[in-house]
Amino acid sequence: MFKMQWKLIFQKKAVWLAFLISFVHAIYAFIYEKMNPVVQNMAGFWHYCGLGDSSAWSRFIVILSFLIAIPAMSFQWDVSDQTIAAICVRENRKEYLKAKMNAVFWTEFLIVVIPFSLNLRVCESFSVNEY
Repeated sequence: MFKMQWKLIFQKKAVWLAFLISFVHAIYAFIYEKMNPVVQNMAGFWHYCGLGDSSAWSRFIVILSFLIAIPAMSFQWDVSDQTIAAICVRENRKEYLKAKMNAVFWTEFLIVVIPFSLNLRVCESFSVNEY
């Protein structure tokens, strides 16, 4: 059941758009912070967009709520596509909800973690030695 829900979520263009927005923001945040003359010569850690007091993190916090809401809309997508009736007839409702919530959680996790880990790796690779 989880595999089916996972596939249904990733077939939607909105989920891929949310991932793309998160990915582009992570790359843009690195470029923006790297070009900032205040932190230009500092260690790569200061360019990380997950740092709590950076402007990139402040921007991402604003759009994060919208990005996280996109995979959660898969419940409404099932209703509008009329697949929920077929699923509930063949499977237990409790199993459907567990699989759906699990798939939504992991999709949201990937939308946030993959771009941020990429940003961290890029920031590490452009780190300035301070010794």
